[in-house]
Amino acid sequence: MFNKRNLIFILSLAILAVASYYIYANFFKGGSSSGSVALPSIDSINLGSPAILADESIVGKDFVEIVTRIRNIEIDTGFFGRSDFKALKDLTPVIPYPDKIGRENPFAPANGI
Repeated sequence: MFNKRNLIFILSLAILAVASYYIYANFFKGGSSSGSVALPSIDSINLGSPAILADESIVGKDFVEIVTRIRNIEIDTGFFGRSDFKALKDLTPVIPYPDKIGRENPFAPANGI
């Protein structure tokens, strides 16, 4: 039924699967399995100060700073009304298409095959 080579191959795959799961669970999954930490939503964060959990660690400080900077951006749309902007011309070339592209029925049998 099983020769020695097949048995070694199956055992190697099983050991590789267990080792892969162990590495994933301990290094990539996020550490402790005792429970998850609830992060505050972006609407509940006061953007004047970073979000702080009960253990006084700062969560998402970089993200909150970026969102604060983005909210402070003001775009001057007055240039759309200026004569310089209105004088711009569209120089996009017109690409001519052939009269007929492809076949009417692509699933029809090909002639000559």
